[in-house]
Amino acid sequence: MSQERPEELSQNAPGPWSYPLVGILPQYGRDPLPFLEGMAAEYGDVVRCKFGTSVAHLVRHPEHVQHVLQKNQRNYTKKTRGYAKLRHLVGDDLFTSDGDVWLKHRRALQAAFRKEKIRQFDGGIVRAAQALATRWDAYAESGEVFDLQDEMTLVSFRAAGEVMFSADLSTRAEGFGQAFNVVSEIILDRVSNMLQFPPWFPSPQNLRFDRCRSLMVDNVQELLAERRQSGESKADLLSLLIEARDDETGQALSDVEIRDHLISLLTAGHETSATSLTFFWDSVTRNPDVEAGLFEEVDRVLQGELPDRDSHGLLEYTMRVLQETLRLYPPAWQFGRRAIEADVIGGFAIPANSIVMLSPYLTHRYEDFWPEPLRFNPDRFLPENQAGRPKFAHFPFGGGPRICIGAGMALFEIPLLIAVIAQRFRLRRVNPAPSVLEPHITLNIQGGLPVTVERR
Repeated sequence: MSQERPEELSQNAPGPWSYPLVGILPQYGRDPLPFLEGMAAEYGDVVRCKFGTSVAHLVRHPEHVQHVLQKNQRNYTKKTRGYAKLRHLVGDDLFTSDGDVWLKHRRALQAAFRKEKIRQFDGGIVRAAQALATRWDAYAESGEVFDLQDEMTLVSFRAAGEVMFSADLSTRAEGFGQAFNVVSEIILDRVSNMLQFPPWFPSPQNLRFDRCRSLMVDNVQELLAERRQSGESKADLLSLLIEARDDETGQALSDVEIRDHLISLLTAGHETSATSLTFFWDSVTRNPDVEAGLFEEVDRVLQGELPDRDSHGLLEYTMRVLQETLRLYPPAWQFGRRAIEADVIGGFAIPANSIVMLSPYLTHRYEDFWPEPLRFNPDRFLPENQAGRPKFAHFPFGGGPRICIGAGMALFEIPLLIAVIAQRFRLRRVNPAPSVLEPHITLNIQGGLPVTVERR
């Protein structure tokens, strides 16, 4: 802890007036991003408010983010309302658990996400991108307008199936992919709305959630059972989880634990990848110089061949464009932690049991660390331009011991998907106006992104 009984020795942070019982939820719910930006601009790096009936603090400065996620991370848990809703889907898995339960899962899974393991997934990722390219050949021929956001969801779901199960999940069961979308929408509604039926009540929404979750669970269990029965070891995440052992105890994961991890990784992984891909192309189509740099690198590095694990490391400009995309449009635009004991952040008291709100979206726009923060500039991520920048000025995957275990996977998968697309196609926006951001559990584009595509 920072000091003993810090709530008595430090002042309360400044913040806005809050409504009784609901706090800032009415203002926040109308338009979260401008409201949070306005609070930070008016009150500074630590802002005290009421989120419902709970005391909450919005924390923006990279040093304060590092304090919560790394330096004093043992004092901050995931026992928040949002994570409680996610537990209805995946139980106490790696993403939602704390303490010894989390440590057990992390130790068992971390070997599966090492760089050398991830690199073996390149073939499945490229197959998913080639399937998309085949479909886009027809779009290029017809000039048809389509929603890029939908297409990126499809390709990321296909890639996730290849990586996790060596399978095209969209052909496995009717409605399997749609079930993930329905579950995500309902979880969002449960997180956002205070007045709801409890999960056990047979409301139409709860019944729909249960049906979709059952479809997901049944299919993942069948895939696991088939792999157990065959005894085959494949170059995919399912085999790696079956073979995973705790480094200290040697204990394997149970089938229920493997199932829940797979559902969690599939749900979160394909949605965040889809969001990142959509904003990547949204940014490229609005910046002709970036598009030209992307095409030049892809053509020079690949020389007409498909990308693979070796050429991935040569796509340096592509990676910088992706990192700048994640800076301006982080999929996990906000998340929370709960303080176990009282603490001090930036000289202000953080009461025990209060919520700390962290927003990569806000921190990534902090002008002291990102000059001209709204300008899209991939060169910010050249090595010489990163020198001296605080580590937590850029944290699209979180940070500290609880950093997203799939971060390395995302940074491997997304450039490969991009390279296949950029090799063959140029995207054209239908609407030249700037996209309107829509913050849900992940950050999205309101109304999607209508485009046409032409062959290069």
